[in-house]
Amino acid sequence: MGWSQLLAISPNPNAPTFGEAVERALTPEEATRLETYLRPLVDQGRGGRMRHANAYVTAARDA
Repeated sequence: MGWSQLLAISPNPNAPTFGEAVERALTPEEATRLETYLRPLVDQGRGGRMRHANAYVTAARDA
């Protein structure tokens, strides 16, 4: 997974993406520091493993 893919990830459809969360929570200077540190690790695949699973369950009741 590359940096641009990481920025576009959202843990669920109602949550902001990682990039949106960074924009909301950090100042531009802090966001730059975070990217300077994390981007090389993510682009090299050394940023750690991430597992993500979704299950969308629906049900219907007989009338």
